[in-house]
Amino acid sequence: MPVLDVALVRNTLAQANRAAINRANLIRDPVDLGNSLWIGRLDQDTTNAIVEACEPPGLNFSLNRAWGVMYTMFRTDPPAGQESRYQWDPDGRISLGIRMSRLVHPTTIGYEFTARVVDDGEPPRHVIAPSLIKGWGTRAYVVDTANNWLTIDHAAQVRRLLASYDHGQLPERVKSALFYFEYAALTYFIDLRWVAITTACESLVHIDGEREPGNPKRYARSTHVFVTRMSRLSNMVLGAPLPETDLIAMYRQRSALAHGQDFTGLTPEKRRLYCLQEDTVRAILRKAVLERQFAELFQSDVSVQAAFPL
Repeated sequence: MPVLDVALVRNTLAQANRAAINRANLIRDPVDLGNSLWIGRLDQDTTNAIVEACEPPGLNFSLNRAWGVMYTMFRTDPPAGQESRYQWDPDGRISLGIRMSRLVHPTTIGYEFTARVVDDGEPPRHVIAPSLIKGWGTRAYVVDTANNWLTIDHAAQVRRLLASYDHGQLPERVKSALFYFEYAALTYFIDLRWVAITTACESLVHIDGEREPGNPKRYARSTHVFVTRMSRLSNMVLGAPLPETDLIAMYRQRSALAHGQDFTGLTPEKRRLYCLQEDTVRAILRKAVLERQFAELFQSDVSVQAAFPL
């Protein structure tokens, strides 16, 4: 009984800067991501059937879709026991691939068009069982809609992350930061994303009840902790510290939003700051997944204080 688990990705090239597209680096033929996980195109008939199964047209009504499928993340040998015969991605391998892809490059890959395809019966009869993932968390969003796809080069990096990912060995701080990073990707509104991305940072650098090193009677100020440790951390990961003025502005905006202040729109400066913070968190988490020694810096309060002193 051949089984295929799939996650289709909409074609987003129409929103791109056409001159900037490196067509030789676009994913067409399947690229191996390891352990029976692939990314690439499926045949058109199968692709169309999956779209129809995941988005039924209704009764006596037909949809005219103005979009196509760019590529698919799919698994050729998923678990398919009697209890999970038609269950999409029962061990979370595709879901992990999707999350790891966001640590390489932000895209709108999500769960809107996910399904299990089964050749069930004689003669072969395709059964397409949608995952039935609905509501919030089905879709992902990006700030830069003009560069919203994975490339062949990105796929190679995703493969490395999947080969290195060991959930049981990751410190709890890193797991928490990964959660908030993914939460932000699944959230449309930038004011909510901002708070989530900053919370991902604080998952890594904040210590509950920490006191000022030179004055144990005073609690360490949250802004000072964020700015100091994110400066040291960004220097370690990016090769240069983020400017203090940018870090202060990031945290002040987070505090305003967390306390219910109006966002007043995404100005060019706010967009720059948000993207800078998201890209920095992306680089930190990517390094934490790939390098055990780096991840262990976040093992405990003591290790954080030693690696990133105030």
